[in-house]
Amino acid sequence: MLEILDITLDYGKHRALDGIDLSIRSGEVMAVLGPSGSGKSSLLRAIAGLERPGAGTIELASRDITRVDVHRRGVGLMFQDYALFPHLSVADNVAFGLRMQGKDRPAIRDRVDEVLAWVDLHGYGDRGIESLSGGEQQRVALARALAPEPELLMLDEPVGALDRALRARLVPELSQLLRRIGITALYVTHDQDEAFAIADRVAILHRGRIRQVDTPEELWRRPATEFVARFLGFENFADVEVEAGSATTPWGAIPTHLPDGRHRVVIRPDGAALSPTGSLAGTVEATTFVAGQSRVEVDCSGHSLVVQAAGTGPPRGTLVRVEIDPERVVTLPEPAPSAGAPRVRLEPVITGPVRDRGLPPSANGASSFHVWWDVPDVPLASVSVNLEVLRPPEVSRLAFFALQASFWSPTRHEGGAHTGIQWNPRHPGNLAVNWGGYDDGGAILAGTESSLPSTPLDPNTRDFAWIPGARYRLTIGPRSPGDGSPGRWPARIEGLDTGEDMVVRHLLCDGDHLRSPVVWSELFTRCDDPPIEVRWSDPSVLGLDGEPVPVNRGRVTYQAYDAGGCTNTTVETDRVGIVQRSGCERMTAQDTFIGWRT
Repeated sequence: MLEILDITLDYGKHRALDGIDLSIRSGEVMAVLGPSGSGKSSLLRAIAGLERPGAGTIELASRDITRVDVHRRGVGLMFQDYALFPHLSVADNVAFGLRMQGKDRPAIRDRVDEVLAWVDLHGYGDRGIESLSGGEQQRVALARALAPEPELLMLDEPVGALDRALRARLVPELSQLLRRIGITALYVTHDQDEAFAIADRVAILHRGRIRQVDTPEELWRRPATEFVARFLGFENFADVEVEAGSATTPWGAIPTHLPDGRHRVVIRPDGAALSPTGSLAGTVEATTFVAGQSRVEVDCSGHSLVVQAAGTGPPRGTLVRVEIDPERVVTLPEPAPSAGAPRVRLEPVITGPVRDRGLPPSANGASSFHVWWDVPDVPLASVSVNLEVLRPPEVSRLAFFALQASFWSPTRHEGGAHTGIQWNPRHPGNLAVNWGGYDDGGAILAGTESSLPSTPLDPNTRDFAWIPGARYRLTIGPRSPGDGSPGRWPARIEGLDTGEDMVVRHLLCDGDHLRSPVVWSELFTRCDDPPIEVRWSDPSVLGLDGEPVPVNRGRVTYQAYDAGGCTNTTVETDRVGIVQRSGCERMTAQDTFIGWRT
């Protein structure tokens, strides 16, 4: 019935639709579901002819309508705000499209009476629009869209302006009506319950691309990607290691039917239940009661597990056990290279003597290692990366680890500023935040740079010790409103294996979004020092809508330098990420640029 083939649509430099392929069968109700800004309304406007696609074709009933005028497409469109004519009666609103078709008066009168009866508004023809309730106006708009007998009916958030109780009543009525008259319909919404209640199939749209098309039952049973699962409200995600029918998870061991090996999984909301015989033990952290059931957050081995419970859930502090249904543990595919953690490899690009770059000589070997991430030039809400200290340094040695990101702040600095989370054992409070402002040329503005305090009494620092082999997630953002103009940018370390989760500091700055994330790691040892070894992996950036932004390509800047002693670091990749090792190999000092590819 409707065939959409490789449609793209741009608004200036912003790509609203990116290679959309979608097929809708005759008489089918298809829901397009996605967050705000995903391209849902743009898709409807392109089909209706209100926007001209840059590429691709749109076929309706085997007829190419890509370049056909709006009024000749045979498409009915019901807008979110209804767009009724307030100076016309109900009957005249419904008759508007029929008059545009040149129908005679008896045919118009009969058709208006017919569609008003469909929507339970028989006898309302002489009423004024302003005398109607919101639900009645919604039905008038639907009747007007149906009156010209379109081949395709499109509805753009048709109940979005109504209160919850009215929506709950109207959505089933609308579903029954569409099926009774047998019309092909495309229904746009951001509400999962609404889409599942009305549609035969649901297309998940995100950042201008279709992520999954399936029946509501299959979407719930097996989401295709982690984004789809998170958008549908799934919360319990984990990397697990399976051996002989048992999965090692952050919450503890659970039974599973998965094959041996490492998997990324999500436990469906109906897959975790409170049970006295459950395999996981924990303590209730919080209980929230909503609509006859409770959302219970359980601390299992230092990690939060969300469980749905009937009625009023147990109070905070209650010791409980949780049973996991292995049939409701869903494996997730590895993320696509453009949307998830990169598969990294290093490629030397430039090498040369370090002194040619003007770096000062050092009495001992040292290295500075930077990973700059290339991401689309869009505002970022947060950046994060995993750090695993395979061999931790001693406090007496220099080992400087940082995650930094810049943000644009023209009201405070001419060029911008950066903020970062740092760890440095030379300071009593070894974990802190730094930030600095820049001029238009990129130089640091005098008086704006703040690094690690030198006193343990400073409340913005922490004493922190890495646990060998444990993984930590370093995160900057997302921003929360501050008092007045400045925003509060939290810098956080989360122990993925240890359960630690602490905010190092909420940095006040008036930048409104992040950009240009960078990992910075500097190792400095003497030849008789024990080695230091760290691994960086899984870089991630989120846009202002909270959704992942692709990390397409990065560049590693690696500097090793000495003064006749030993340069001490090697950089290489393994199957997880980029590994930096200190040692006492004598090698020529160099400054090497290395590409980080996805």
